[in-house]
Amino acid sequence: MTETVTIDKFGRILIPKALRKHLHLEPHQKLELRPQGAGLTMFPAPTGEIVEKNGLYVWTGDVPLEESWDEMTDHLREERVNAILDIG
Repeated sequence: MTETVTIDKFGRILIPKALRKHLHLEPHQKLELRPQGAGLTMFPAPTGEIVEKNGLYVWTGDVPLEESWDEMTDHLREERVNAILDIG
């Protein structure tokens, strides 16, 4: 399904009703926009977070993670090492 929309003077676009319905988008739902080549890709924003419980990282949300657990643990490990080395 392809739709053409116009960006208004405030930078907003209106997602056509048929497309919102097809994608099950609800009013006030948060979306993530990511650059992809010369365009944008839009995804539902995760509604949860990763929290540490008893030394384990647990995903609390209802949207699946985009990274594998191996990628996620590598990313978290890198963040901790950078924080320890203070290289942010």
